[in-house]
Amino acid sequence: MDKKALDHMIIVKDLNGVDSNLSIKGDIINAITKMIDSVPVTKYNRCNNMTLYMSNNIASEITSPARIYNDIPESVYMQKTFGKKDKDNRKIGEFVISDDILVDDVDIKGEHDRMLLYCINIIVFTEQIIFK
Repeated sequence: MDKKALDHMIIVKDLNGVDSNLSIKGDIINAITKMIDSVPVTKYNRCNNMTLYMSNNIASEITSPARIYNDIPESVYMQKTFGKKDKDNRKIGEFVISDDILVDDVDIKGEHDRMLLYCINIIVFTEQIIFK
């Protein structure tokens, strides 16, 4: 992704409330929640089918058997919390895995990660995510 595109996005920082190290189980869920909460209310109320993009490494992390959250895999918890069956406005209709959301000349594939949330012409983008 071109750096110029960042000028047109809402950038979310401190994804877990402190920083963007999402190594603790549940941090990815908290980061997605924070991204959704960053969408302006006027758009959020009309947003019934968001798209969440995540880099390949985040997808690997969230599906890791070591990431159990509330007694189920974090990936399953994510689908139940934000998936197509969700009844409120937090519904994510599509999950896309792609390193195309990494920022050119800024992010290093395999070292930095990003997530991007699309909702009615609003794009919420994360600062660099690191798993330590």
